[in-house]
Amino acid sequence: MATRSYSGAQPYFPDEDRAEIMAAVEDILVSGSMTQGPYLKRFEAAAAEMAGTRYALGVNSGGTALEIALEAVNVKGKDVIVPTETFVATANSVVRAGGRPIFADLRLNDLAISESTIAAVKTPNTAAVIIVHMFGLMSSEIAAIQDYCRKEGLVLIEDAAHAHGASFCGRPAGSLGQIGCFSYYATKVLTTGEGGVITTSDDRLAEQVRRIRDHGRQTGGSVFDYAGNNFRLAEIPAAIGVVQQRRLAEIVAHRRRIAAVYRNILHNAPYMYLVDPVPHDEHSYWRYAILLDKGIDRQTVQRVLLDQINARVTWMYEPLCHQQPLYAHQAENAVSLPVAESVVGRLINLPTHSYIDEQGATDIAHTLYDCVAGLARHA
Repeated sequence: MATRSYSGAQPYFPDEDRAEIMAAVEDILVSGSMTQGPYLKRFEAAAAEMAGTRYALGVNSGGTALEIALEAVNVKGKDVIVPTETFVATANSVVRAGGRPIFADLRLNDLAISESTIAAVKTPNTAAVIIVHMFGLMSSEIAAIQDYCRKEGLVLIEDAAHAHGASFCGRPAGSLGQIGCFSYYATKVLTTGEGGVITTSDDRLAEQVRRIRDHGRQTGGSVFDYAGNNFRLAEIPAAIGVVQQRRLAEIVAHRRRIAAVYRNILHNAPYMYLVDPVPHDEHSYWRYAILLDKGIDRQTVQRVLLDQINARVTWMYEPLCHQQPLYAHQAENAVSLPVAESVVGRLINLPTHSYIDEQGATDIAHTLYDCVAGLARHA
């Protein structure tokens, strides 16, 4: 009998979806329409419906989506506030768009920036704020951040790489700022392998994004009036995206059920803190985030879960962005961001993907509970 295993992330392609994708690939190859064809249009329509925006524009990666969004709102020579706990692509996109990332601290309960942490680092040169929906969690501070950005004249950009299907007060991720950016990388809630989407309801921004992603081409013609590049999403990944988007409600509902299993077993567990703010039914739970108490060794926890039940427990985004060699030498990043710095070494992530069933989540939660309690007794 084969031993069960629980990977940290795994894309969801049931048999019928694989068959549909292969038929679409055959259709694309026979047609010869490899790019900017009907599958891209269908994918973009589905992504716009997900985000509740007038426009969704496919691009070749989530990092590209951020870079184009920042270029479209024109942050060149300006400061952009970014949470320090995020994948470095968020900060790098600011640099590549000609801006300067200014790193902000987090709130403990949702691992997101807040109005106060934004205000603490805002400069007279600040033009935009990027909020990251870390692990698919939607911060209760979003309304306050929206109000602050309006008052200060700042563009609010969503890094929704983890947040397909998440919402805030009923409004979908991707519609909460002037422009939103989704990643469809292999490990994300939905995937096209590599790929990204930019969402907006702003006509001018949508047109600028179209130009930037297609070499600076004016719509529908052969006139180029902007130095863009080829950031387009090809037809085959778009076809995968069409099938994935159809699974969105199922995939997110599953992740919420798995999160509920972890929550129900671990909510009173000693020596750990669940990063799982209410309302639970608005998060997409890309991963389930837990902070271990100081003194609980993560590598031991990881090894025990792997040895005992073949479950992969991960952590990420360490060092923090302001501690990365690319940014740490800059004077403006020689700051203390105490919450993020206290969190990053204690964070673990439990898997929530479609191949983790409720029994598997139960096994993971109980094994984690016993492991951490045992480590604490012997500390």
